[in-house]
Amino acid sequence: MLLIGELLLDNAENYPDRFAVITKERCLTYRELNRESNCVANALKKLGLKRGDCLAFLMKNSIEWVIAWYACQKLGVVCMPLHARLLPEELARCIKIAGCKAIIYQEGFSDSICAIENRFCRLETKICVGSEINTDKDSNIIKWMDLYNNADYSEAQENLENDSPAVLLFTSGTTGNPKGVLRTQEMITLHGITLAIRNCSPHLCDILLSTAPLYHIGGLQTLLKMLVLGGTYATYNTIEPDEILGMIDRHKVTQLQMLPPITYERLYRSYKTGNYDLSSVWEVCISAGKCTLEYTDHIFEMFPVCHLRPSWGSTETCSVTCMQLTREDLQEHPEMINSIGTIMPFTMVHVVNDDGTEVMPGESGEALVKSPMVFNGYMHDMDCGCPSCFTEDGWFKTGDIVRVDPNTGCFYFQDRIKDIIKTGGETIYALEVERMVEKYPAVYECAAIGIPDERFGEAVGIAVVPNKGYSINAKDLVQFCNSHMARFKKPRYLAIMDRLPENSTGKIAKNVLREKYICDFRPIEL
Repeated sequence: MLLIGELLLDNAENYPDRFAVITKERCLTYRELNRESNCVANALKKLGLKRGDCLAFLMKNSIEWVIAWYACQKLGVVCMPLHARLLPEELARCIKIAGCKAIIYQEGFSDSICAIENRFCRLETKICVGSEINTDKDSNIIKWMDLYNNADYSEAQENLENDSPAVLLFTSGTTGNPKGVLRTQEMITLHGITLAIRNCSPHLCDILLSTAPLYHIGGLQTLLKMLVLGGTYATYNTIEPDEILGMIDRHKVTQLQMLPPITYERLYRSYKTGNYDLSSVWEVCISAGKCTLEYTDHIFEMFPVCHLRPSWGSTETCSVTCMQLTREDLQEHPEMINSIGTIMPFTMVHVVNDDGTEVMPGESGEALVKSPMVFNGYMHDMDCGCPSCFTEDGWFKTGDIVRVDPNTGCFYFQDRIKDIIKTGGETIYALEVERMVEKYPAVYECAAIGIPDERFGEAVGIAVVPNKGYSINAKDLVQFCNSHMARFKKPRYLAIMDRLPENSTGKIAKNVLREKYICDFRPIEL
């Protein structure tokens, strides 16, 4: 059986005194984590939660999050991590989709829970994590620490199957409402195994520090990876550069994940004014956002022996590709900064054109994915277009345009199908335009979208955040683009913004740009 709870029990027996989880406030060994997870699992069972029930999490990364996660995995209770930045109405929508009646939340989210119950739906079981919980207004709230009253530390692992539901994740919602993705015990265990197979670390025991939220597949995968490896998962729920650099130094962290890659620039600024030993870091994740050669220069300066780890995947597919790049790799082949790696174990990828025919090597097309980790369909959501997300023979249509280098087998992400701009009969990848515009000295960050245009049907619009101390001259920007790429790809509309809209995982929300800021784009007088 491929069961998460069994893996935790194995680690508690084989590495009892090895740290399983480290946070700013507290550390737990595998023996302690297994013991506390059993206690919470048995307490949840006494509250009436049973196999197949759903328990929502509304928490930032914490020791309690990890304990509750393993408690659910032992019981067969479906864990439903909720995006901490969603509004009460959005949270309630997720809760209704799942038919969830129970929730664990941190006291900082008390107002959201009140709003959910007052306006949308009732929750039968509410467990609050915190030190100053007021139960006067609601006597139905159970304090987290009360789960340890009359503690039962006996092994709580239920007899589950590989296809037992384990976790309900929600997509990041860059193209609309978040959609529910149900994963089984086998799916999430295999995900951890594939990450462990491609680990390639020289260390006997890895310590991975991640600031990615655990409600996101990018954060959860780090917990799964360390579980399979018997390593240590360390987390920090805010980006505090000095604290994070201190944690790396103090605990001799070997792997680091901060999303998106621009976040490393915040570390770099603190690194330049501090005194830290960061030589233990062997691998640095550079996924879930744009990464430039300038960023990598700073990463290698901070972590001189590290390898970079680009990757690609989604909530629906888990990890599909990854690779490791050294400083020498990038010096010899700088174009590889845009690579997303090679195919992961147990995974197949086809690259196809519009009619579903496989493209020739080196040509661009939509990536179709098949593996035992790919989900089976969106949960109870009739407006998500679920029937169209798989081909007739069971391949998941990612909506991502990629190409494969025929010489190296490396994949390169081109764009989202929904972000392709069709102008005057030509097809333009928004990402290509963005990469070029961001080379213009006055541009800090940008996003390209299609703008309705009478002459071309659709034209390239670019939303730009200027660098501090710079102003954007639209004509100069267009001339810069014309000198570095085909003229039909040049921006014809410009919006200058203080910041670009983001979703809860830090990705640019182009749907918000299209829906709320389209009127901010002005024609560029050429």
